[in-house]
This record gives sequence, C-alpha cells and structure tokens, in this order.
Amino acid sequence: MSRARLVRALAALVVSGGLLFALFALIDAGDVARRLARVEPVFVAASFVASLAVLLARGLRFTLLADRAPFAVTTAAVSVQNFLNRITPFRLGELSLPYLLARHAGESAARALLALLLVRLFELWMMLVVALAAALVLFGTGAAAHLALAVGGLTLALALFRHWLVRLVRFGGAVARLLRVDRVGPVRGGLASLERAATGAERLDRRRRLALAGGTLLVLSGQYVLYYLLVRAFGVELEPTRVVLGATLASAAGSLPVASVGSLGTHETGWVAGMVWAGMPLEDAVVTAVGSQLLTLAWAAVFAVPGWLRLRRGGVVAPAG
Repeated sequence: MSRARLVRALAALVVSGGLLFALFALIDAGDVARRLARVEPVFVAASFVASLAVLLARGLRFTLLADRAPFAVTTAAVSVQNFLNRITPFRLGELSLPYLLARHAGESAARALLALLLVRLFELWMMLVVALAAALVLFGTGAAAHLALAVGGLTLALALFRHWLVRLVRFGGAVARLLRVDRVGPVRGGLASLERAATGAERLDRRRRLALAGGTLLVLSGQYVLYYLLVRAFGVELEPTRVVLGATLASAAGSLPVASVGSLGTHETGWVAGMVWAGMPLEDAVVTAVGSQLLTLAWAAVFAVPGWLRLRRGGVVAPAG
C-alpha cells in the first residue's frame, strides 16, 4: 500500500472510530451490547426481505433510465455499488456503477454518471420533502424551518441541474488544461464524453421522468418500511411518522462524502441525532443505530456476492458509441 493510501485509510479509521467512541461515551456500552444480543428474529428476517425489495427497486429504476443495460445486469451492478459504498471513504463506491454498466452492459459511462448524479439529487430532495411533511405533522411549522430551507435549495438545484452541470464539466476541463493533462488520452476522452452528455440535446423524456419519480418513490417506500423493521428488530417501538423523520436525517447524513470507513460512524451519528429529535430515547437511538448498521451491511454483503458473480459470468460488453 502506498503512503497516500495508508494515510487515507488511517484517517478513515480515525473518523469512524472517533464518531462511534463519542456516541458510546454518552451511554452504558455494556447495556447496549446486552440489548443488541436480544434481537427479534422475525423482524430481522423481515428486514432482509425489505432490503432485497429496495435493491430490486433501485435496479428497476436505473434500468428504466439506462439505454442498454438489462434489469439483471443493472441490479447486479447496483448490489456491488451499494456494498462498496458501505466500505469506501468519500462514497467512492458510487463510481463503480457507471464503470460496471459500461463494462458489462455497454452503457456510456459518462451518461450513466450524470444519470446517477440526477438520481441522487432527486432522491435527497424527495427524502427531505417527506421529512418536512413528517416534521410539520409532529412539531408544527417552527421546528420545520430548516428542512423547508433545505427543500427550497434542492428544488432550485434540480431546476438548474443541467445549467450548473455544464459549467461544472467545463470547469473540470479548464483545470485539466491548467494542469496540462488535457492531452492525456483517458482524460481527454473522459472530458469529451462528459461534455457531450452534459450539453447534448437529449433530455429526460416523459417515460424516463416518470421512471425517475416513480422509481424513487418506490425505493423510498421500501426504505422506510426497512427502517421501521430495523427499529422493531431491536425491541424498540416508535410510531412510523417519527421513524420516517429520524431515518431520513440518518440517510442524509450517511450520504455525505466523508473520509470515514464507508458510512460507519456517519450513519450512526445521523441516526442518533434524527431519532432523538423524533422522540426516541438516547439509549434506544444508539442501539438501533448500531444494529441497523450491522444488519444492513450484512445484507449488502449477501447481495453483492451473487451480483458480482452475475457480472463476471456475463463478461465484458462493447461500449456504446
């Protein structure tokens, strides 16, 4: 391992370990361990089924947005991407999806990357809209002000998505020219592909807009069912509206590109903050935060293995022209 990679790995361990240590310092760690051992198998099994349903919904959504990738290949690629996101810093696992779709389905990596950016932005917007609605129901307008501001900002970002994307790609080209790497083959080709995809005349047609909206609604519905089952798996009861509010904030925190070991530490911190705000006792919030991390990481690994084998069996496909 190079020195730079070693430093990044150590930094990720420090960040994840520091966040977890700070959480466990707030409560009796021994009691947490005892409560984690008293899981309810029925809800654990149900969380596995819900996780699989979310994976299939994600695969379906990106299949409908893609040009050439079939459902089986897209779902396999999403399963690998999801697992890599859980263990890589700065959410670098996201980049595996465009790469895998280009390699195994012949998709344009540039178009797949831009579609992924749009999906993530729209998904975050929809999560915050749901969280805003839950906060209004639970606490009224005063407590929801910050969420309303975030929703407004993301709405503007979505409306200007292509506008700022074109400028971002061109800024990247200017940086490459400044560093004099714009003539390097892969860099030149990648920048050209990104600019064509960003400035191209094609837009999301009606079918793909419906796929984005409907697919994201399906994904989030499955996720909220999963979150509720994860809470119940550790013997904690909380009304669904409060689970939705707390888990939405946890998902938003876990999606931040932080130098941690995947979402380890960031997920738990966001989960505890969100669930406590939603009304869950601190100790229960820590227990469900750690437990949900362990279970969903296990399910991600279980799904990634057959996904990777499916991709390998399918071989390499010629890229789109």
